[in-house]
Amino acid sequence: MEKRWNLDDLHKNYDEAYANLEKAAQAAQYFASRYKADLGKDIDKAISEYESISEMIERSAYYAMLDYSTHLKDTKVAQHYAKIQEKIAQINQDLVFFTLAINKLEQAPQNSRYQNWINHIRLMKDYELSEELEALLCDKDLTSHSAWMRLFDEMTAHMTFDFQGQTVGLEKVLEGMSSNDATIRKTAADSLHVGLQKDIKWITYIFNTLIQDKMLIDKKRKFKSPMQPRHIANQIEGEVVETLCSTVKKNYSKLSHRWYALKARCLDKAKIDYWDRNAPLFVDKEIEIPYAEAEKIVLTAYGEFSPAIADIVQKFFDNPWIDVPAKDDKRSGAFSAATIPSAHPYVLLNYQNRIRDVATLAHELGHAVHQYLARDVGTLEQDAPLTIAETASVFGEMLTFNYLKNSGKYDSRMLLAAKIDDMINTVVRQIAFYEFEKKVHKHRIETGELTTEDFNHYWIETQKEALGEAVNLDPICHNFWSYVGHFFHAPFYVYAYAFGDCLVNSLFMVYQDTNDKETFKKQYIDLLKAGGSKPYRELLKPFNLDPSDPTFWEKGLSLITKLMDELETQL
Repeated sequence: MEKRWNLDDLHKNYDEAYANLEKAAQAAQYFASRYKADLGKDIDKAISEYESISEMIERSAYYAMLDYSTHLKDTKVAQHYAKIQEKIAQINQDLVFFTLAINKLEQAPQNSRYQNWINHIRLMKDYELSEELEALLCDKDLTSHSAWMRLFDEMTAHMTFDFQGQTVGLEKVLEGMSSNDATIRKTAADSLHVGLQKDIKWITYIFNTLIQDKMLIDKKRKFKSPMQPRHIANQIEGEVVETLCSTVKKNYSKLSHRWYALKARCLDKAKIDYWDRNAPLFVDKEIEIPYAEAEKIVLTAYGEFSPAIADIVQKFFDNPWIDVPAKDDKRSGAFSAATIPSAHPYVLLNYQNRIRDVATLAHELGHAVHQYLARDVGTLEQDAPLTIAETASVFGEMLTFNYLKNSGKYDSRMLLAAKIDDMINTVVRQIAFYEFEKKVHKHRIETGELTTEDFNHYWIETQKEALGEAVNLDPICHNFWSYVGHFFHAPFYVYAYAFGDCLVNSLFMVYQDTNDKETFKKQYIDLLKAGGSKPYRELLKPFNLDPSDPTFWEKGLSLITKLMDELETQL
């Protein structure tokens, strides 16, 4: 029987969700009547009440979002999702004054229970608009950014591709590009190109509109760059992000260029094609790992590191908190949704019995453990900033990789190659994505609307720089930017993956090198428990890690080159 999640811990039905939002609306109106004229002296009391209302809103918001994520083709669910969003926007009209009022205070409150949340709010002090405009933007989001994202999601959910004599969805054709059969990979790439091309005109329009929408708001807020809002949301200095990016780009030749040249050699080719990037090496036939076996692998890997963390992972396996199978009406990819402290996270997968899917399970459960442990800090500070949010997920992947490698059940060369593929995709590919986004947003600001050919040009330009001479960029892959959801959903989000991977590589080396592993484990769990209640520098201090130092990134990247060295000794 396929494991599907059950959302009853949030709401049992939409009637319950609407009733909850009605209570939230009444609470928001009362809150505004009490604090709009004067925040009072007890700021923490006001924030606590604001947090309670926020949790009520989040309960219904997550319920609708999660239900929609597994029913993208269900018109009724889509209507409920839209209606829930509308009701939340209305409630937020009564709450929008609060963070603005905190930022109008001459001095930021000190020694607050919510100090990091306050400090984060204060980062927007110079970029906020009037209460009337902020309320209008909140309302207009339903017919601008959110509406265009929903259209993109529904378009990709309804996309069909002719693949191996069948009509399939996006997830299936992307899976084909990771086949160990070269013919299937090429067929999948051809199919992906043709299928995307059918809707490329509309995807181009959606992307242009989203970029313009962001550009107009950024200009109104007087942000200095399109990336700045993301840096503020992540509570990180732009200089640190640029240090990460410049260090990765400087090491392209040692990382991806070297890797794809080595991969070409293993595949007995002068060059590999773009669709060969994720070709499994040293695999005679597709390795299938049923989901039940994946659960055992991941649980054991986590358990060898920390029985306490394994106990939390077990909760997700014992309860209907994970939606496992790949379905055509389901959002592609995978994620873990924190939801609210009084409930628990939910994990979405598209599990297809591949060894890469085991790594994805470990990754998303890392997020889930992080979110579960951070519940005690409350709704406002449960979510870690993206720079830290990938820590537990990538760490979990590393634990699972080492467990598989040490188990003796699989060819270590195959595991090493798969891990290097994943790390190159997480670090180099995501930085290339970030560079692509910078170029297209810059073009829109300086030149105007982009054509499909413009998007294709910047895509190939940044891909060529990242992949190197060993990868042939066939024209059929020029439109592959058009299915990358992060570009549409969360501009400039992608660098967080590279940040997280490099951070974890450094963190994992600290773990391997320390003689006091129990202290490390305690410090690591304390980091996860903190969620977003502390700045990232404070969270990393116990491990003597400083992301503003270029050598920090060099150290993280060196683990990838060490794995390549290890693989080459086995060839």
